Amino acid sequence: MAIQVAFGEWEPSFFGVTLQFSGRRAWQTYRRLIYGEVDPVDNLPPDERFETIAVGSATIHEMRHFHDSLLSSYCAHIALQRTNMLANALQLFPLLTEPGYEILPVPLGAWCRKSIENREAWLSENLKDVSGRVIPLPYTGSPDSVHSGRYSKNFDGIAALILACQRADNNIEQIITYSRYTFKDGTFFQPWHVMELAAVDVQIEEISRIRGWNATKFFLRYLAQSRSAYGRLLSLYPSLQGKDGDQRTVLAMATWSMLGSYEQDKNYAMPSERLNRLMVSAGEGRTELSGGAIPDLFEHWSQQTGMSKVESGVQEAKLVYQRIASNLKNIPSEILVRLGTGLEKASEHAANWFLKNQIRYSAPDSYLDVHTELPNPSVRIVFDGSGLPLEQDQAAMEAQGWNFPWLVEADGGPIATTILTPFTASSFSFISGEDANAIADLVDAARFLVSEKGRSQVKLKRFGNVYFARKGLSPIEIF
Repeated sequence: MAIQVAFGEWEPSFFGVTLQFSGRRAWQTYRRLIYGEVDPVDNLPPDERFETIAVGSATIHEMRHFHDSLLSSYCAHIALQRTNMLANALQLFPLLTEPGYEILPVPLGAWCRKSIENREAWLSENLKDVSGRVIPLPYTGSPDSVHSGRYSKNFDGIAALILACQRADNNIEQIITYSRYTFKDGTFFQPWHVMELAAVDVQIEEISRIRGWNATKFFLRYLAQSRSAYGRLLSLYPSLQGKDGDQRTVLAMATWSMLGSYEQDKNYAMPSERLNRLMVSAGEGRTELSGGAIPDLFEHWSQQTGMSKVESGVQEAKLVYQRIASNLKNIPSEILVRLGTGLEKASEHAANWFLKNQIRYSAPDSYLDVHTELPNPSVRIVFDGSGLPLEQDQAAMEAQGWNFPWLVEADGGPIATTILTPFTASSFSFISGEDANAIADLVDAARFLVSEKGRSQVKLKRFGNVYFARKGLSPIEIF
């Protein structure tokens, strides 16, 4: 069995930290760590040694993603589209769950583009042995409707909601996958790679602080040899560390790259675009990558590359989160109102703090000590595969602050697929774990209904099938 390399995932639909465990051993290691037990690793087999080190440092890695998401306009614009999708989906869900219909064709947009004749032909060919009535959905015509917005006067309310959700999903795909650059192996260098550079850098710092340099070298060597995105990222380190070979430079460059302004730079504010321009400028001898105070370096990099300053990017992110809050106030949903209010407060707090503490945030050693001053994330654990059989009494764990939003009763006892953990790094809490997880479920349900480019994700299909089965529907994939 292949060893798990990544034990976390930055998932924009969950406004917090997501850890992912594929086996019981990782879970047991995590449980011991949060209660203050640090397992010795020097004598462990290589795979188990790596797993123990990685699990122990996964939270700080994912926490960096969370804090960056509150400051980065790239992340803020993704959040804006996610919440736009959710606001429309919440109006759509009740229209799809009326009694008397059992078959739900997905993705909805592809089905709605089929004529009545083509639908009947598809059903007769593919659902010969399936009983149940198909939910009646309108015909929306050409896929160009998704991008043009020319639907409001021509289609009924369901069509408008479907197309609005699909357009938001397409906008997210365009934001996430925009890239003009490649690694040496030909794979595209994406904006999220820049976020990973920052998170890996602070993770390395924590491993070094807790376990020492030998464990850090082992962790880096193991990652570099893995056939993963992290191995490709580590190959960039020599060119990112500047003439002094300083690890601090990597985090500073990644931070500057994430904090661009789309209002000023358009798509050139993309984190991967900014980092590439910075590296090109340094390669041409026009830009120094190290040797000064971080705020001075940020200013120097913006001047030499002609890109926006980090202050502009952070202020833009704060304004986008304010826009999200304003949009959600008009939606008749208490949980969305709480989300918008919480995001606005968290973003404002993080932005104001960062503008006064650029050095502490952008240096890996000092970042490890600022958690008490920044917004506190909710932390959830998602178990791959068939879930985790609970070994301890559920009531006792709940009394300690654990929460089980997805729990399945089996012959051998309850099985958890998602667990919310008790976690307090800061007193600044902006949304409850229960709300964050419920919102993530709603977003994933909406994506399952409308996403066409993301349908290859097995976990999204598995979630959607279970989610709508609980509502008495049988989703049918039409392609």
